[in-house]
Amino acid sequence: MDGGLRAPELCGGETVTGVAQIKEAVSDPLAEVDFLGRAFQDDPYPVYAKLIKETPFFYSDRYRQYFAFSAEAVRAVMVSKDFTVESPFRASRIMFGPTVVDLDGENHRRLRIALSEAINVGKNQQYREEIILPTIRERVADLKDGEAQNWVSDFCDLVPLQVMSRIIGIPDSDFDFFKRVCAPIISYLDFATPETKAAGIAAMGELVPYLDDLLAGLVEVGSFDSSIIGSYLRQQHENGQPSMVEITRHVSLLIPAAIDTTNRLIANCIWLLCDTPDLQKKLRGDTAAISNFVTEVMRYEPPIHTTLRLAAKATEVLGVPVPAGAAVTVNLAAAARDPALFDGPDNFDSERPPSNRVLSFGAGKHQCVGKNLATIEICDCVEVLLDTFADIAFAPGPKPQITGTAFRSPVVMPIIAHKFPTEETL
Repeated sequence: MDGGLRAPELCGGETVTGVAQIKEAVSDPLAEVDFLGRAFQDDPYPVYAKLIKETPFFYSDRYRQYFAFSAEAVRAVMVSKDFTVESPFRASRIMFGPTVVDLDGENHRRLRIALSEAINVGKNQQYREEIILPTIRERVADLKDGEAQNWVSDFCDLVPLQVMSRIIGIPDSDFDFFKRVCAPIISYLDFATPETKAAGIAAMGELVPYLDDLLAGLVEVGSFDSSIIGSYLRQQHENGQPSMVEITRHVSLLIPAAIDTTNRLIANCIWLLCDTPDLQKKLRGDTAAISNFVTEVMRYEPPIHTTLRLAAKATEVLGVPVPAGAAVTVNLAAAARDPALFDGPDNFDSERPPSNRVLSFGAGKHQCVGKNLATIEICDCVEVLLDTFADIAFAPGPKPQITGTAFRSPVVMPIIAHKFPTEETL
């Protein structure tokens, strides 16, 4: 997933010179909103609904930036050439350096072409058959039958990490190392603090030399296979682009871009299957229904809520003037609950007709390159789980909570599930 889904800064996390002095004549719509408070983290949607209705785009003096909440305002910012992703304050820029998610102009175009060729939607079916489905089945086989188990750590987090490590071209023998260094990098991008930043940078200090050595070894033997690394190296060999440094940066970037949001969406899908158990029988064996279900989860309970843009020049959104350099927090999740786009937006409806108006993967030139591959992986997770387990339910005790601010998913999710009988168990 690209920069549309990689803005882990919490609202108000940046100050742009010249903007902090702007004062609104009206009261600040966010004067009483605590983004880090438990009430908001547990259920931000009433706040979103109020802002969509009353102030869809506005400047907050408290947080010293602009906010887009309605679908109209969100799309206007995301597709406009007047806004840019280029900011030295973005956590992704700090962690990886300039990459496709943090650049605009010719460098973005060049790197996006290279990334699109490396991921290559034409290889999705090959990835599915050779990597995605076998990996999911491995992880499902490890889930306990009839015993409580934390499916967040034991399934949701492991599947995308292992799938992407294999698609990237990381040898299975190095998976434990890859898993270990990924954790602090993802933690920093999820929640930027001095402590998580230091740990993330230390992990990058291990990952970058590892990738440099891996790339150098493959170049030496001329091994350009069908993996993402192989595709990048083939491009570099044939065209001299991207540079080896850029390849290392973008392989590193795929850790959070293709892993962190995917694991959260898998968790949110499982949470909704448990919360509405009648859906399990309804979806089982129906690939089209599962696809609709996943699309509705993306709309109703997306894994990432906000992303950041900067005004590249003085402009306006919905008639509100925006000065050059101003920061804008764009709320993708609020846009997906906008009644102007969806009937009954606060209702989960697995039969809701699919719509390209869902903005969970972003919009415009920074829309997620890997959205099709991620969707295949998530749908396959749901399908294999429903084919394996006769019932999937929350373990006794308090119901797990979907929670978070910029990123939302269950932190821990104890599940009890019973497998269908097999010939070996009969």
